[in-house]
Amino acid sequence: MKEGRDNIDAMDGVKAQVVRWISDEPQPGWVEVHLIDAHGVTHSLFDKPPIFESVATITSDAHYPIAAVLDCDIAPGPTDDAVTVALRHGVETSDGKHTFEVRRDLVV
Repeated sequence: MKEGRDNIDAMDGVKAQVVRWISDEPQPGWVEVHLIDAHGVTHSLFDKPPIFESVATITSDAHYPIAAVLDCDIAPGPTDDAVTVALRHGVETSDGKHTFEVRRDLVV
């Protein structure tokens, strides 16, 4: 990511953590991921492991938490310390939220 509020790459990633394996069904399984926003609120995201495997392979017998990077589009945020991320690949919270303000240091 480029430095400065107005120089944001069109697509990047945001750090998150895979916190648990939920189920083996549907194949290839289902996991819970936590994304912490700029206000300290933890958002739970649920999807298949391959969506979150940018850093490590996720299996049912892995040691959790596992670092993950979520693909996202990034736009300037409300302050120099925060950016707005829109998650890609249909990843969202159970209530349909897919856009978050996050600390700039969580963007990779």
